[in-house]
Amino acid sequence: AGAGIPVTVAMVEILGADAYLYGTAGPVGADVIVRTSGRDQIRMGDTVHVTADPHAIHLFDKATGVRVD
Repeated sequence: AGAGIPVTVAMVEILGADAYLYGTAGPVGADVIVRTSGRDQIRMGDTVHVTADPHAIHLFDKATGVRVD
């Protein structure tokens, strides 16, 4: 908690060992999808602080859906 970008969780999709968190990041309101452990006890409405390996982040243009390099 406290380190990284705050993400407000809108939905949690549990898929066995993995879970996907769908939410909104910080003050800019960017849509974010985070892959995490399915064992984490994260619920809708929670705020999680996200950090990531810069080589494992995928960014997409919201208007076109094209991946941003």
